[in-house]
Amino acid sequence: MKPFPKKLLLAAFILPINFHPASAAGLNYTCEIDGIYYQIRDGNNGAWVTNNGMENTYSGDIVIPDEITFEGKIYDVKSFDPEAFAGCTQLTSITLPTSLKHLSLPSFYDCSNLTEINFQCSEYIELIDNDAFNGSAWYENQPEGILYLGDICLGYKGEK
Repeated sequence: MKPFPKKLLLAAFILPINFHPASAAGLNYTCEIDGIYYQIRDGNNGAWVTNNGMENTYSGDIVIPDEITFEGKIYDVKSFDPEAFAGCTQLTSITLPTSLKHLSLPSFYDCSNLTEINFQCSEYIELIDNDAFNGSAWYENQPEGILYLGDICLGYKGEK
């Protein structure tokens, strides 16, 4: 019997400690809960909404919870990946969590049927990028002028 190659043996010991099968497959998420994909960010004790890394398949009415439980630990849902919902043409409404701190661009780009966004501003919010909803039906249906999401001013829509 041939001896076990040393190089291969060494490679087996350098795998990341927080190894997740989804990461090994090149996917962009740590876990999936109730059809929503999340990245766990232990450093800030939070979870980010993401997609499955292959295609954006979110559709219908989506409600993002304020927190999730993964491997016995509770994480606040604090942010979305920049392209978490981009291209989800069958997404019709979304309820954003009150735990939301950041919403980057272009999270909802090309969500051509997204007509309803439910969000109650909270003390946690730090940033919602003014381009986060560009290309969505909700954005296109807003009148020109100063654009608001609830109490948050997103920016100006139209010609300046």
